[in-house]
Amino acid sequence: MFVRAARSLIFDRAAYDEGYDTWCPGNIFTDFIVADWTLHQNQKDCRQKNNILSVYAPLTEAERPVLMTEEGCRDLAGRVLRDFQKLFPGSNVDPIEVHLYRRGHPMYMSLPGNFTEVQPAVRPPMDRIFFTNTDSEGPVSGTSKGIAAAHRVIRESERWLA
Repeated sequence: MFVRAARSLIFDRAAYDEGYDTWCPGNIFTDFIVADWTLHQNQKDCRQKNNILSVYAPLTEAERPVLMTEEGCRDLAGRVLRDFQKLFPGSNVDPIEVHLYRRGHPMYMSLPGNFTEVQPAVRPPMDRIFFTNTDSEGPVSGTSKGIAAAHRVIRESERWLA
């Protein structure tokens, strides 16, 4: 499973608003999303004061330790910014802030048996340790799966306590 670590590039002017989700192959990140794109698309002649772009970078298990140190996070954020600026040469777009979120959300790898064999095998509790998260229940990492996982863990913990 990959983890998509999120970074926000915050600009004091419009840096990009040509599309909602823009794919960027060949960069440290896969895509970026204009945070308020849907709001501005329905307003004629809208002039943005600020622009926030959410940038997603998948990290394999071997790459995740970079998120454990401040230096590693700063380096990763700098690489994201450099790759972003390469997309718009000569545009002189510099964010006023770069935010990095160390906990992204899971992106399932398309593997045979992932949902039918792997997830059920890693889901059972280990003594007093119970596993609940949106990524333990199925192919969609969403609120409904998180609620289902929470209900399952409540039943498991009640059985353990009994």
